[in-house]
Order: sequence, then structure tokens, then C-alpha cells
Amino acid sequence: MSTLERERALPDWTPGTVGDDVMTVHKIRDGEAVCGAAGNVDEWQRRVTCPACRAGE
Repeated sequence: MSTLERERALPDWTPGTVGDDVMTVHKIRDGEAVCGAAGNVDEWQRRVTCPACRAGE
């Protein structure tokens, strides 16, 4: 797989938690949760668990 193909295969979001809820992992794009959850964002390398963020998969 070429570098360009790998870059295209990468998602345009990263997993992360929002606010004090460290159990729900959201899709984070441009520093905000895709579902609209508000709060401080911490990026994680965990599986996305937010049903609203996963709805678009």
C-alpha cells in the first residue's frame, strides 16, 4: 500500500473522551465531538462507544 493510499484509509477523526465522562469514547474532529457533546476533550486510543458518534458508520 502506498503512502497516499494509507493516508486516504485513515479516518478524519480520532477517538477521545469529553468532559468528566471518561467511559464514553467519542469521534473527535477538529477538537469537538462529532455528536455535539461539550467539554474538555482528551484524545485516546480506544474504541468509539458513543452511539450518536457511531450512527454514521
